[in-house]
Amino acid sequence: MLTDQNKSLFLSENKLEEELKQYFGYNEFRAYQKEIIQALLRKEDVLAILPTGAGKSLCYQLPALLQSGTAIVVSPLISLMQDQVVSLYKNGISAAFINSSLPYQEIQSVLNHLSDYKLLYVAPERLLDPQFLSRLKETPISFFVIDEAHCISQWGHSFRVEYRKLSILKEIFPHCPIIALTATATGEVEKDIQVQLAMRNPILIKGSFDRPNLTIRIHPKIQVDKQLKNFLEQQGDRPGIIYAATRKGVENAFESLRQAGYVVGRYHAGLSEQERSSSQHAFLHDQVTIMVATVAFGMGVHKPDIRFIVHLDMPRNIEQFYQEIGRAGRDGLPAECLMLFGVQDFIIYKTFLEDLEDNEIRKQMKAKTESMYGLCTSLKCRRGELLRYFGEKFPLESCGACDNCLEDTGQIDGTIIAQKILSCVYRLKQNIGIRMAMDVLRGSKNQNILNRGYDQLSTHGLLSELSEQEVRYYIECLIHLRFLQLTEGEYPVLKWTEQSLAVVNGVKTVFFKKRDFKTKKSEKERLVKIRETTTLHYDENLFETLRKLRLQIARDECVPPYVVFSDRALQEMAVYFPKNQQEFSQINGVGPIKWVKYGEKFLKIINSYGGQSVIPKRINEPVVESMQRHHSMEETVILYRQGKNLEQIMEIRQLTKGTILSHLAEVIQKGVDLDISPLVPLEKQSAIKNAIAEVGVERLTPIKEKLSADISFDDIRLVTAFFRRSEFT
Repeated sequence: MLTDQNKSLFLSENKLEEELKQYFGYNEFRAYQKEIIQALLRKEDVLAILPTGAGKSLCYQLPALLQSGTAIVVSPLISLMQDQVVSLYKNGISAAFINSSLPYQEIQSVLNHLSDYKLLYVAPERLLDPQFLSRLKETPISFFVIDEAHCISQWGHSFRVEYRKLSILKEIFPHCPIIALTATATGEVEKDIQVQLAMRNPILIKGSFDRPNLTIRIHPKIQVDKQLKNFLEQQGDRPGIIYAATRKGVENAFESLRQAGYVVGRYHAGLSEQERSSSQHAFLHDQVTIMVATVAFGMGVHKPDIRFIVHLDMPRNIEQFYQEIGRAGRDGLPAECLMLFGVQDFIIYKTFLEDLEDNEIRKQMKAKTESMYGLCTSLKCRRGELLRYFGEKFPLESCGACDNCLEDTGQIDGTIIAQKILSCVYRLKQNIGIRMAMDVLRGSKNQNILNRGYDQLSTHGLLSELSEQEVRYYIECLIHLRFLQLTEGEYPVLKWTEQSLAVVNGVKTVFFKKRDFKTKKSEKERLVKIRETTTLHYDENLFETLRKLRLQIARDECVPPYVVFSDRALQEMAVYFPKNQQEFSQINGVGPIKWVKYGEKFLKIINSYGGQSVIPKRINEPVVESMQRHHSMEETVILYRQGKNLEQIMEIRQLTKGTILSHLAEVIQKGVDLDISPLVPLEKQSAIKNAIAEVGVERLTPIKEKLSADISFDDIRLVTAFFRRSEFT
């Protein structure tokens, strides 16, 4: 008979996919999940650094089910504990949490039945309590999980002192494996985690920091309220989070949006615990669409269908920025990220750093803030810069999904503008702030200007033809480029740098990134088009009907809608129109428990739609194979529509030329319109069409025989795909 450990090893090699479907309803593992699970089943320590949305929770939940004993999950977040326990319960898995939200009697009940649970979620403070540790010593423990492990490191962006004491686990439970998980860790944080947890030869698994489904835009603050509302208009009624650096910023944005008619909530430390809890509940349960919050909100909030993240202020560091934008698109579907920044954000953070007593930590934190500001002002691909910060190289020059790659407006020679600004700062004796410099350059005659005699300066009105937003933009660009500096302190002033004189004398040329300060009318349409090309082509009417059913079930059961089914699962239902239990169970996210609970209700609606799918399918093709192939084809099409050439797509996807071309031909044949002229020039297309007119499209060889030798079978296959669409209608 197999021992528990041997059984776990056997399962890890032969049965993991079946167990994954049985417990969680997923058809396949995401990248790195299986390796992590196998390491835990071998009783090894693991440090896993995976991006938000990569499925870190499943990496410990599944092995906890496949071993005897209870897995102890250490999390700093009450919301995460409650959320995950509810989700596990809905999948028929025994789990519990202990935190300050529970009354004493319930805590005692959990403690008295510890061995009944496969997973127990606790805060680090609870874990370190001597009485609790005594209880654990009497309980069979499978392994420990340290979630949000970056909190351990003093170099991390969310350092928590109590996490620093978790090294005691290896002293008390030397034979229990530890898995530490985080989405953000630089090299120094990675080393610190291993040391502080006393991990023994841990298996280190690092996924890519790239989140290809996120479009990232970073724009200077011009008219923040207008910029925000223009962005929200493009998002429709999709859920999202808006971050502000201060409580006042949250309150201002909340009130502005509420008055504009948005269904909006707010969250910051100035609200009572009941208000914060109520606001979070409303957001998770789709009762409000938008949450305006400080950094206090979001960590551990497992809402997979967040479609956008907005930062109204620059975050303190890149780790914080990356973690917060990572809360969007956890379901793998496209999401938008917008950050608005100004030089004042940078100055404020640098001022705060002066309060740090430890010189080394202050130096490190200052460098992190400067890196964040550098990302904001960079003209390079945002994705490439982000990955470079985390020690990863992006394989392409352009990602096709950030403002610097999408909004390729080029540069302008701004030397004359720069000379006018620098001359003005000099004439003002390098003793004024940005606001005053703007007023003088634009020729303002307000009382302050007149009292100081600045209207008599030769630089008064030098940029009167430019708007306030444009002048501010150019001044801030000169600061970014180090041709001007803004002093620190309560009243920062503009001063020349060692490079300023060279610009004024015409020795140095200054280039600015060209900006369009008028909102483009076509922007909303363009974003809609991008979303259309990067999502499943599902029947929208059916999808909306299924969403309504999901919402009703969720409210009846008092759970967030995504706990019932994810948006992705509903979209697949609206693509494949499953007709029975067997087909419905092949949808990603549908396991035996969810079929029993919800299957018949959803099938009833799907069957009432008959065969009205907008994406025809081959009825006798196995559904699971069809879905997997559809997802693979979808990734190819996304890259192709981003303008990547054949070689780039082959490199990114690690697929052969023939496979990539077959993907493109198949989606064309299924009704997707693609411009194939980059692959097959128009003159070749014309020749192929003439040959088809003569011999038809049944076989490729007769067509080839009518054409010149430089036209390949691949060329013919792509063109004939347009003529074969009737086979799929």
